[in-house]
Amino acid sequence: MIVLDEVSEAIIDTAIERGFVPQARRSHVLSEVQSSGRGIDDVLMRHEYIEETDLISILGIHLGHDVITKYQPELVDKTLFDVLPKEFWEDRAALPTRTKSGDAAITIGLPFKQSAVDEINFHLGQETAIFLSTSLQLRQVAKGLDQDDETKPYTAPTEYEHDQLAEDGGAAAGAVGVLVEDAVSMGASDIHLVTRGKRLSARLRVNGLLQDYQCREDIDGRAIFARLKLTAGLNVTEMRLPQDGSCQIRIAGRSIELRLSTLPTQDGESMVCRILDPKTLRKDWSALGFPEQILKGFLPIIERPSGLFVISGPTGSGKSTTLYAALRHLNDGTRKIMTVEDPIEQRIEGLVQVQVNAQIGLGFGTVLRTCLRHDPDVLMIGEIRDEETAEIACRAALVGRLVLATVHASSPKVARERFINLGIPAYLIDEVLLGVMSQALDPTSCVVCAGRGCDECANTGRSGREPSLELWVP
Repeated sequence: MIVLDEVSEAIIDTAIERGFVPQARRSHVLSEVQSSGRGIDDVLMRHEYIEETDLISILGIHLGHDVITKYQPELVDKTLFDVLPKEFWEDRAALPTRTKSGDAAITIGLPFKQSAVDEINFHLGQETAIFLSTSLQLRQVAKGLDQDDETKPYTAPTEYEHDQLAEDGGAAAGAVGVLVEDAVSMGASDIHLVTRGKRLSARLRVNGLLQDYQCREDIDGRAIFARLKLTAGLNVTEMRLPQDGSCQIRIAGRSIELRLSTLPTQDGESMVCRILDPKTLRKDWSALGFPEQILKGFLPIIERPSGLFVISGPTGSGKSTTLYAALRHLNDGTRKIMTVEDPIEQRIEGLVQVQVNAQIGLGFGTVLRTCLRHDPDVLMIGEIRDEETAEIACRAALVGRLVLATVHASSPKVARERFINLGIPAYLIDEVLLGVMSQALDPTSCVVCAGRGCDECANTGRSGREPSLELWVP
């Protein structure tokens, strides 16, 4: 959008000189530009005073941008084109363009918006030269590229191969593939990324501790963020609001799920990618480190036909992993098992799993009430956070369902008090509660250096974590 200034007046004067706009309409056009906030090019085209092909030549003169009268597909800089979704380019009637000098450039249609140019430059991580062409030509070329590449219209990707990431989006996509592969090979649970301008800082959480990770310094950190957002089906242009998404990436022949959460910061953005690796999630009791004494008390409880069993602990203590292990233990075909989760972390064949979505009114309470009409034998609730969820869980346990759930609490006693604080009468929770298992993950010392720190453990002294469990039965 071109604001009303001397350039705007020069544009309409040239349009008048060339016979496109009557002199008598000059003040009316300029008045509408000022009152509507639209650019003069936008106003001129809305009133059909002038065709876009004629207007871009006038703008090129007064804005100092070269004009491409016939935009051809071979002019597109495919490397830059793949950094952002095709719909991004189509919506803005813009395309990255090859130049003879090799410098980055953008060709953009009308109405011309400097904000769109600034937005594109921000995501590409570099300043670009500007050419003008018609919006119709640019959108047609973008659609033609989709057809030539035999790609479908943009949707949230479901699964990427590591090598495909590198091929699809140039250096940034390749860096993302290497980052995820390294994180998985190191046994990281999370990837923590922060951008400050073009700079990117990356850390991996391994065995509960964050470790610095060196990304390629020649790649703009914002391009890496854009690639991750694109892969997870997020809005790559939204940097003012938090976003959540997920994607599947195949590494070493197995599918790794990433759960992404972004947050705007003062200097850029923060992103956390939680790694859900089936290899580490689908473990039996011995691999999870459950002592025999705990199992002897725990397994008979979860095999009861009704009641409420709660697993408590802080974030990242393995509560969900334990719940899924319990569900696999019970999933023998004789029980109808339903889960209500936010999000679904593991997909288990034979279970009816439901993802809540508060944005469309599909909250825990709504889903749980409906689940009870589907006659489940076992009901798993990912987390009890509010009074409504807690009450439905207790009522379900009271009428003959086995309910398994998690709460954020530091001990079994605190877990019981958590229900009371949510408004559940003490008599009701005492009647349905089968037990509480509180758990945390304690670090284990590196077997090579005995905890002193070495190359094998990245000088952390740790080689893994084991559960610390406390089972309470009333």
